[in-house]
Order: sequence, then structure tokens, then C-alpha cells
Amino acid sequence: DGQVLLLNRAGEELLGYDAAGLSQLLQSGRWQTYREDGSVLPEAERPVRRTVETGEPVSGALVVWKGEDNRPIVLRVATQPVRDPDGQMSGIVLALADVTVERAAERAAVEHRAALEALNAELARAVEIKDQFLAMATHDMRNPVTAILGFSGLLHRPEAGLDDRACAAAFDLLD
Repeated sequence: DGQVLLLNRAGEELLGYDAAGLSQLLQSGRWQTYREDGSVLPEAERPVRRTVETGEPVSGALVVWKGEDNRPIVLRVATQPVRDPDGQMSGIVLALADVTVERAAERAAVEHRAALEALNAELARAVEIKDQFLAMATHDMRNPVTAILGFSGLLHRPEAGLDDRACAAAFDLLD
């Protein structure tokens, strides 16, 4: 029936209502919860509603509540049905934890991870381009050097008909 029987001081500070004020809000139908993306959380997905309908506890559900100042608060919610001696559900215990800062840090970490992955991909492309450039430059430099070394080897052969002074002059040109 939406009657809040007990709300501790931490719950009052978190939600901005005492038990009577929260009961009134619930019973008036003005209680609204949201998903983290800002869309309205359908009644059937609300943790308390799920416990009422299924009789099963809910653990770790995330809902967003907007307080009186309209500031979104991300809450981790757990519910536990309370049963009378006949096993009939007579109430629900609700536990709330403010995880606004934790969830913001998780979102920031995901965004930073995505940015780092993009930078790593860009860096990998730059390394690949550098490697291709060095391979081409090395190949292009190796061809003339190989030819020069081959021809210089010919100068040392007796068939070249060059005396030591002519060979030395040819090698001076190469230096």
C-alpha cells in the first residue's frame, strides 16, 4: 500500500524525506525513478514492485532518484520480503546505497579506456607506416651501395688493369 513504516536517518538524508513524507509521495503516485540513461524506469522494473509481484528478493538493482533539488542520485537497491508466520508477505525491507560517485567513476573509466584504445590504434598505424618507410628507404639505399661495393671489388682484380695508384684514386672518389 506504499506505507513506509521506518526510514533511518541515512535514508532520510539520502532521499530528503522522513517516513511520513516518503509514504505520502509514494501513495500520491508522484514517486518517480529513472534508468541511468535518464529514461523513466517502468513500474514493473522497480525493485519493490518486482518483490511485491514475485515475492522474491532483489539485489544490486540500479535506479536513479531525483531529489528535491532535481539532482540525480544513483542508488543500488536491495529488497527482501518480510513474511508472517503463515508465510504470507507482510512487508518489504529496502536497503539503499548511494553509488553516484562510483558509477560516474566507472563511466569515466570506460570513456578513458575507449580514448586510450583509439590512441593505441593510431600509434600502431604510425608504427606500421614508419616500418614501411624504413623498409623502403633501406632497400633504396642498399641498392646503390651494393652496386658501388660490387664495382669497387672489380677494381681490385688484376683483370681491371689498374695499378695501386689508380685504385687508390678510384677509392678516394668513393669516399
